[in-house]
Amino acid sequence: MVSLAAVIVPVLCITIGVSVSVTWKWRIIKINFKQNGGKPLNQYGVRIFIEAELAKATNNYNDNNKHGEGGFGSVYQGRIEVDTMVAVKKPKDVHKSLVKGDFQHKIKIVTQINHRKVVKLKGICLETRIPLLVYEYDSNGTLF
Repeated sequence: MVSLAAVIVPVLCITIGVSVSVTWKWRIIKINFKQNGGKPLNQYGVRIFIEAELAKATNNYNDNNKHGEGGFGSVYQGRIEVDTMVAVKKPKDVHKSLVKGDFQHKIKIVTQINHRKVVKLKGICLETRIPLLVYEYDSNGTLF
């Protein structure tokens, strides 16, 4: 017969491990969100996406959904909601200082551009170490 302690101790250890893991992941997300500009970017009218939503939209950044690749990163085709196609620009792992300095300024400028030959920025994801950019999908266009 199994003692009560033999059941409780492993269950307690697993519960503590899961709690620590979830808390740590949530903390990292909050740190990235704040470092990438966080709430001030809401004023530019772009949607703030969560990373899980973009991963689902691109089938976890599957190569079959890769639209292209350039010096800055890769672009993946995805579907958010039922009928909205998007292009998710996932930057390569560049040094944070190259992105952080003028990221908010670039977002401000990009959201103000309204030209038929420039794809519209639909939103951003700030949960990742380097922000993901979400554009309208243009099957004939390029984001590089």
